[in-house]
Amino acid sequence: MEILKKELYNEFESFCSNHPKGAFQQAPAWAKVKKDWAHEIVVSRDENGNIIGGVSVLIRKIGPFGMMYAPRGPVCDYTDKAVVMDLLDGVKQLAKKYKAYTFIMDPLVLAEDAQTIEMFKSCGLEIQEHAAFHDTIQPRYNYMLNYIKDYTTDMLLAKFNSGTRYYIRYPFKHGVVCKNMGLEGLDDFYKIYSETGTRQHFTVRPREYFVKMLNGLGDNCRL
Repeated sequence: MEILKKELYNEFESFCSNHPKGAFQQAPAWAKVKKDWAHEIVVSRDENGNIIGGVSVLIRKIGPFGMMYAPRGPVCDYTDKAVVMDLLDGVKQLAKKYKAYTFIMDPLVLAEDAQTIEMFKSCGLEIQEHAAFHDTIQPRYNYMLNYIKDYTTDMLLAKFNSGTRYYIRYPFKHGVVCKNMGLEGLDDFYKIYSETGTRQHFTVRPREYFVKMLNGLGDNCRL
């Protein structure tokens, strides 16, 4: 186990980008978006010094204590319990450093993957099996991009019910055009986004949050 020095973050960025369980929220670049959180990375290495697992941890100070969160972490082979336990040892060290009262992670695990869920339980973790939508930091399947990376548009559409497919296709039949944009499109996007959030009763992020996303994630983020 190793608490990674910041000058080695590029090594973990590369590992995370190429690992099948990697996620952009585990990449060091995501910490640039979450600038109001402290940030640490724990890694596990093989006998040759290569990273074989890692977990990027965000730490939010709450009074004298801390709350630790690893969005879509850890990044490792979920069948390798030794690596998971090694990473958790590092998490425990961070908990002492930041006087953390809890550690939450939401790995890329499907609800029906009983074997992986049992493995994490055997590591001493508690699982919220049937958590309600608002009882988790992010919805269970939010950004589960690894599971759809090889899908075509038609394959994705086939997974939706007929009503959802109708709503997806409807705008394009009535002149709506999609185009990729950066910061120059943010004002128009934010107007639509905030109005929709108010109407549909979901939390609306401040405009600056999207500025940090676009700047922090570079070519990996666009409107």
